[in-house]
Amino acid sequence: ERIYRCRAGYELDVNNRATTRVLGGYYKSRALVRVYARDRELGLRPLEELFDTFLHEMAHHLESSRHDGLERLQALLGRKISVQAVASYHREQYDVTAK
Repeated sequence: ERIYRCRAGYELDVNNRATTRVLGGYYKSRALVRVYARDRELGLRPLEELFDTFLHEMAHHLESSRHDGLERLQALLGRKISVQAVASYHREQYDVTAK
């Protein structure tokens, strides 16, 4: 297991605004990772859920700051990875397949 230091700076905002479905977001132009701490119906979200959301949004940051991400993953897996848009998916939803 390795821990890597993020070479591209970012700002973390743990936002207290209550939301219904949105757990977080990444804003590339501002290098901002935002995590929403409260659910409108259930109140404060569990720490594990907040951490999972943080990791998800950090993955967006790392991918946008390192353009060689797919190439590195292909080399690590030893397989070809293809990314294909699906019109019915949300713009941030995707499936990853390796052949």
